[in-house]
Amino acid sequence: ATLATLADTLDLGVDSFRDAAAEGSGPLRSVRIDRLDGATVQRDGPATAAVVRMLGAQQGIFRPAVEYVSDVGDGSALVLTFPDTTT
Repeated sequence: ATLATLADTLDLGVDSFRDAAAEGSGPLRSVRIDRLDGATVQRDGPATAAVVRMLGAQQGIFRPAVEYVSDVGDGSALVLTFPDTTT
């Protein structure tokens, strides 16, 4: 639901979905967003700030960890890792 809300607000470019578990089992809990509103992710950009604000407002058990990375090809990305709420 969190990604759907973000996608309704901003034009998101999703680079990949990943399994946050090191052993590679379980549901995909991590997503790499490499574009916001048609532009590359900028660490201090207004779209990035809006995403971080919205995610920070999520209830603790649903709030993803947000990491800014700059090793994505020709740009940068936000990596969102959602907690496992099934345990």
